Amino acid sequence: MVIIPALSAAKSTQVRAELYYGRPTGVLSGVDAADLAIEFARQGVGIKPTYQPRLHAKVLAWDDDSLAVTSQNWLSADPAKGALRREIGVFVESNKVADFRIRRFEHARQS
Repeated sequence: MVIIPALSAAKSTQVRAELYYGRPTGVLSGVDAADLAIEFARQGVGIKPTYQPRLHAKVLAWDDDSLAVTSQNWLSADPAKGALRREIGVFVESNKVADFRIRRFEHARQS
């Protein structure tokens, strides 16, 4: 749900996107996941496993001021077409709210 738009944004706007996950699910092997991570990194999108803090892929932050917290697993498959309203979330736009959350996350990753 978020990887393709992140790749597109990185290519068209020359921004760097960082995606984090707690544990892989599905049919990808570890080798396949590593190969994809290397290819995505070449295109400006980092995909990184994160063991601390424990993640559940429910937060999406961009720029310094925009943050979404939802029930959607952003790195999982898109919601089913017949269930477009099965996820819920809040969008927070405030001065430096995303910057603050990203910094706290990075600090927790390094602790």
